[in-house]
Formats: sequence, structure tokens, C-alpha cells
Amino acid sequence: MRVNRFYTLTILLLVVLLTACTKHRTYTSSIIGFQFSHANNSGRTPRVSSADTLPAKAYAITMTQLGLITGHDDGSDVETENNYNVSNRPQRISITILNDYDTIHPAGTLLNEYFNLLKDTVSYELTGLGNSYLYPAFDFHGRANDQDTLTSTSWLVLMHPPKAPGSYSFAINVVLEDSVRLFDTLHIYLK
Repeated sequence: MRVNRFYTLTILLLVVLLTACTKHRTYTSSIIGFQFSHANNSGRTPRVSSADTLPAKAYAITMTQLGLITGHDDGSDVETENNYNVSNRPQRISITILNDYDTIHPAGTLLNEYFNLLKDTVSYELTGLGNSYLYPAFDFHGRANDQDTLTSTSWLVLMHPPKAPGSYSFAINVVLEDSVRLFDTLHIYLK
């Protein structure tokens, strides 16, 4: 009886070890660009908006990171895996107002402290927005095998809307680890 138990436990241990040691594929990805657009944050989550006018209390900027898979370590490709290393992470972001925002922020000043970055699932530190973190959690669940392009979306939510309605222009500048600068300008009427 003792011998049977020993063999049973040994076989069970071997089965567990052989099935649990499947090597997963780790991808390396690189950010190749950003797309910025307006978002309406009046619901549970921000949603992209093509409107030229949005409520100031519900304004957010959608940041969509465009990535490219640049390599992998030849492990097995597990479709539900989320093991991706970003090689050129964003280091800084700045949001500059191009017209007068309020008495404290005339044209050409930073508005970083007025925006809050909504967090996602995988983090790395981003300076320029106080103690914020940018979370480009490139969500690959359900993707096609060996897909080489990817996107991740985060939102910069305006936490201190302007007191007066009007047209506002925001210049967004992102600096990556490899010193590449990505820049865009958004124009919106906030009511």
C-alpha cells in the first residue's frame, strides 16, 4: 500500500512538473507613436468624442499608444498571456495651454497639475504629472497569434475646468526613453 502511494504521488508530481513548465513567449515591444483625441468623461469611463464642444467638467484627452512588437524569446505563444516588455517607455509628458486658461495660467504655461492620468493595469513611472504613472497595458487577450502591432489607451482627465467657457488649445508633448519626442495639439470649445 505504501509503495502504491509512493508511485501515485511520483507520477502525479511528474505530470504537474511536465505540464507546468511550458515556456511562455516574452515579447519586446516599442512605442512608435501616440494619437490624441478629445473624450467625454461624463459617464462611468471616458469615451472618445468627435464633438467640437464638450462640457468643461467632463473633458478628458484620450492618449492611444501605438506599439510594435520588435522581438520575442522563442517560447511558446500562449494566446491568453500578457508578457510584454516595452523597450522605449514614456519618461515625461507635458500639457501646455496655448491661450489664456485662467489668471494663474496664461498662454504658454504648463497645465500638468490640472490633469489626472487614469490608470490601467501595467505600470511604469512617468514624470511631469506629479506622482502619476502611465499604464500602457497593451491588452493582447484574444489577439491573433504573432500580431505585430498593438494599441493601449489611457486618459488625461481635466480635474480643474476653466471658470469661463471658451476655445482652448492644449499642446501635448511626450518624451520617450530613447529621447524621441511626440507632439500634438488639440483644440476644443469648453462650455
